[in-house]
Amino acid sequence: MTTSISTGLAKALLDTGSMRTNLTGAKLRIYAGTVPVSADAATGVGTTATLLCTVSDASGADALTFETAAIDNVLEKTAGQTWSGVNAATGVATFFRFEMAGDAGGASTSAIRIQ
Repeated sequence: MTTSISTGLAKALLDTGSMRTNLTGAKLRIYAGTVPVSADAATGVGTTATLLCTVSDASGADALTFETAAIDNVLEKTAGQTWSGVNAATGVATFFRFEMAGDAGGASTSAIRIQ
């Protein structure tokens, strides 16, 4: 599986700062189905992809956050957060998206995503 970043995240990293700053407030979504050709492409939820699980802080509405400083080149979750999710469907996971909580999964060159 190839990991890629969206055009929006690449531009944000060049224009406004760190990976931590740009990913704070995101959620991790795990999907089954056809893998989009890039992080800019639509997920196709409802047609070619099925959302299996959304990972957030304590499986709730709170988005994910990160520690201020990377340790050994690793961006760690904020101490005190419990990253977990509740399954929304069954299936075999084929890809993930780390995306902002309000991202509807449509095609975008401005959305901040890792796929």
